[in-house]
Amino acid sequence: MSLIEFLSIFPCIWCLLYANESNDFCKKDKYLIINKIAALFHKQWQQVYRQQNPNIKTNFKKTLDKDFIDNIKMTIKFNNEQFKNVSNELYLYLSIDGKIGRSLTSPDTYYVDILNMDYSELPIDWQNENRATATAGFDIVIQTLQHGENIDTVIEELAGQIHELWISRNNSTINQELQKPYQELGDIEKEKDRNVIRIANQIIEQDC
Repeated sequence: MSLIEFLSIFPCIWCLLYANESNDFCKKDKYLIINKIAALFHKQWQQVYRQQNPNIKTNFKKTLDKDFIDNIKMTIKFNNEQFKNVSNELYLYLSIDGKIGRSLTSPDTYYVDILNMDYSELPIDWQNENRATATAGFDIVIQTLQHGENIDTVIEELAGQIHELWISRNNSTINQELQKPYQELGDIEKEKDRNVIRIANQIIEQDC
């Protein structure tokens, strides 16, 4: 197991520590606010993914969340008489609701359909990236508002910061095209980073 895979099975410790720091601008529970940002970010990602890939109905990803897997083994029933090729020769036995898959060739390996799962349904390893992005968005927006700046007027600069932080977390796992500086990205990728700022700002305005 790689270091990245090992770390991915644990909650985002940095997110938890940061969320509990005191902050004069926002008096509410920051961990709850960050989770709301992460949930909305995941929902918008699903909407954009479906728009860009109208013929793709599922997106199964492997989970390494041991607690999630242990719970699946005890509570989820699979149709062991029928399996499905969900993508690129990935054959899975599916749960009744179709959101969880068990590997046909490796019975202890499980996959989750992140395209059709709410944020709250995701295992910890797949919540973590959303939560880390949400934490970065919260941090950047709070600092910007504390300095009295208007989010809309500096959104390109803030989105660039989001992209740099995303690269620092995922540098070893992303393709070279996405390792470009923010200014060199296509507009679709830029819009993803802008949306982090917009969503964080929206939730902060509502809840702080």
